[in-house]
Amino acid sequence: MNLEIFQLDNSLPFNDTSVIIVEVENIKFYRSLIESFHCISEFETPAIEMRLYENNEEVNIANETVIITDILHFDFKQRVFITKIYKQLEKQYHNNKEIDLIADQLIELRQLIGIQLNDYDLPLQLNEEVKLSSLYKLFNVTIEVETESILDRLLLLIDLVAQLKIARIIILNNVRCYFVEQELLEVYKYALYKNIKLLLIEPTFKKGKLQYERKLQIDNDYIEFWQ
Repeated sequence: MNLEIFQLDNSLPFNDTSVIIVEVENIKFYRSLIESFHCISEFETPAIEMRLYENNEEVNIANETVIITDILHFDFKQRVFITKIYKQLEKQYHNNKEIDLIADQLIELRQLIGIQLNDYDLPLQLNEEVKLSSLYKLFNVTIEVETESILDRLLLLIDLVAQLKIARIIILNNVRCYFVEQELLEVYKYALYKNIKLLLIEPTFKKGKLQYERKLQIDNDYIEFWQ
């Protein structure tokens, strides 16, 4: 996959063996970049246009990415994230052998509610089509996170995104400041093992690079350097 950011000369090529780091010296551009990724995650129009391609065909960038602007305070129960989880669970449900059993139980439940509604001489209506996502909401299916460890939270996020097939790319904002080198390598290896592509957006330049890193540096004059 290739991510094209229209204000950059270089596209960001994702592969199965490396993690992409984008270091941005110009703070205004860095801020605009993060805000644009956030807009995309909310299905809004970003200030910086971006396109994601796979095999020369454009794919929906909002469906393929998860943006984390603050991993320490990331809300695993936020609407956008939970909605993606519900959609993936519902998709897996339709490929499940228990679909007929659940469908029959839904029919029985609708019939019981319909009998109750008939007791009233009022124009009450019952939705004949109940989506499985409505049941997830009814039973309050959410993610319960018990750890405050930033490393554990990030590894859990990678696990959730991978297992539930929520997205294929996780975009992380300014996370390197939380970790020593060995911890970063642990995150990189775990993401690659789970077939999750990582894009780290950083507001500072750092000398050298770690194993698995491919680094694009953008200076104050918007000159780009690959490392």
